[in-house]
Amino acid sequence: MSMQDAQRRDSEAWLRTFAARWNFDYDTMIYEASQASITEWDTFITAYGIDLHSAEELGDDHDLFWSHLERLTGREFDVAHRTRFGWSCSC
Repeated sequence: MSMQDAQRRDSEAWLRTFAARWNFDYDTMIYEASQASITEWDTFITAYGIDLHSAEELGDDHDLFWSHLERLTGREFDVAHRTRFGWSCSC
């Protein structure tokens, strides 16, 4: 296994743990966050049964999420993309 494959595997594991901690559906989270054209609040991920109203509530996990997603997908997500992606709860 190459180093890049190992890093992707580690990032996938981190993202799955992150999704479980915040009650996100993993596949939906990856799909929605990876969308190429995001307009303001057009795309968001919902936490079920946990209060979550913004990226700030994720703390350091927010930046780590994008780092791991970039490693997993091999794509870069700029600040505008990250800012327009919404985090919400089902409450």
